[in-house]
This record gives sequence, structure tokens and C-alpha cells, in this order.
Amino acid sequence: MRATTHSRQLLPLLAIATLGVALIGCTPWATYPPIEGAVSVDNPTMHPIPDLMGEALWYVWEMDGGEGALVFNLPPGTRGLVYDKVMDKLGGGSPMRDASQDAYHVTNVRIRTVDAEVDVIRRNDMGDPELLTLTFKQNLLKGYMVQDVRVWRYEVDEPPPYYVPETMRAGQPVRGAAGDE
Repeated sequence: MRATTHSRQLLPLLAIATLGVALIGCTPWATYPPIEGAVSVDNPTMHPIPDLMGEALWYVWEMDGGEGALVFNLPPGTRGLVYDKVMDKLGGGSPMRDASQDAYHVTNVRIRTVDAEVDVIRRNDMGDPELLTLTFKQNLLKGYMVQDVRVWRYEVDEPPPYYVPETMRAGQPVRGAAGDE
């Protein structure tokens, strides 16, 4: 009788432990954009990549006062669907379309089970581009949360705009583009 009661008390704990291991096992191990020799993803629309990009952009924009338009740039070759998902996460914002725009640039996303890092380039108080690495930790109830921000003290170049409207990606000219009658 006593062994049965003890077994019933352990059953919920065993179920929680099994669920925890299963959730961790389903969490990706990936790098975007792909790096030769690293575990990479070719489809950045996969969760949690757009969410991490959006969270990182929002966090850095808020660090900078959260005022003005949030213009952002994603890694080269990122599809328009990813930009759309990031804008949904941000509740707005717009892709960088011109090199003269002041923008936040996501350059890399690294996910290692429950840990993730996102590199963002922004302009510092003196107007110079600087690289930040945001470290995230996954919380089962709240998703990924920023744990740390590292500001790197070396020179970086500000990337050019990489966004290409979907109509241009499909090989169709954008209405009103040069040469369009």
C-alpha cells in the first residue's frame, strides 16, 4: 500500500522531468546566416530566429531611448517573409532601404539549446557604428529573455541595406523603377 502511494507521488515529477527533457531536445542548435563548418539553418523563418531578431532589435532600440522610427537591417540574403515576421514581432518598424538611414543591423543569430546570442550593430552616442552581442536564455513560460549585453570595443563597418522587396526577388521590376514606363 505504501509503495503505491509513493509511486503516485513520483508520477507527476517524472512527467515534468520527461517534458523538460523533451522540450530541451526539440530546441534548435543553429547559426544564421550559415557559416561553413557550423550547424546552420537555411530557413531563417523557423522559430525562434525571427523572434530573437525582433527581441534583440526592440531591446537595443529601447536602450537607445525607444524614440523615432525603428529601421532595421537583417543579414544578407534574408527573405522578405523574415522581415515581415520581425515587423510583426516588433509591432511595426521598417526595413532599411537606403544607406543614409540610421538603422539597427542584425548580423548573426546563434542558438544553442536554451541559450542564444544575437549580434546587432547600432550607432553609439558619437555616431560611430558599434557591435553589441545580446545573450538570451530561454524560459519555458516566457520564451527567450535578454540576460546580458556586451558592447565590443573595436571598429566595425556599418552594413549596407540588404532588404530587397519581394517583387524584385521574383525578377519583376518594381512599379516606377528606372526604365519602367
